[in-house]
Amino acid sequence: VATALAKPLGWILTNYSLADYSIPLTAGLRIWRAAGGSLTEIGMRTPGFVCGALLVPLVAVAARRALGGAVAARLAWLVALSPVLVLYSRIVRSYAPMVLFATAAAIAAFAWIETRSRRAALAYVAFAALATWFHLGAAPFVAAPLAFAVALRAVHAERDAAPSGRAIVLTGAGLALAFGCFLLPARASLLALLGGVRQQVRPGLAAW
Repeated sequence: VATALAKPLGWILTNYSLADYSIPLTAGLRIWRAAGGSLTEIGMRTPGFVCGALLVPLVAVAARRALGGAVAARLAWLVALSPVLVLYSRIVRSYAPMVLFATAAAIAAFAWIETRSRRAALAYVAFAALATWFHLGAAPFVAAPLAFAVALRAVHAERDAAPSGRAIVLTGAGLALAFGCFLLPARASLLALLGGVRQQVRPGLAAW
């Protein structure tokens, strides 16, 4: 909130900070304030609540297609009652949007690997980039399907067991390009942030 009130939109979109604010959420608050909107408690919590609510039907629909209605119903209830996911949906943080978009990216990646659909590949790239834009910690998770596709290609000799090498390279390049759209403009602050994180105290033997 302090960053949204004190900094211009251009600065918010191109700077990471040890304060660990979410760039898209902070930019959204800034745009809302510039348009004359007020920062209410419920208003700031709405993005997380909406993303958490959307996660339940998203998981249910994806599970129904793959595993059937009975499993989908049980899984939807587990997601809806998950303490961590409920917490994510109540706080003014980027975790609920990150989980929603990362889940959508995983579903799209599965569809791409299964069907070789270009539309699924584009959806995977878009959702993976969105998840990482909301929180950088999503990057290794949303990139994992590419490694899985490479491993699948290497293990199975059949040509139709996995996307082609060309398709994997193009999808990976698309993901890198999407990441670059928000990482490159903020590269100076990102490098400074990574340097600051590396200098923090590491847990000792007693902590482990």
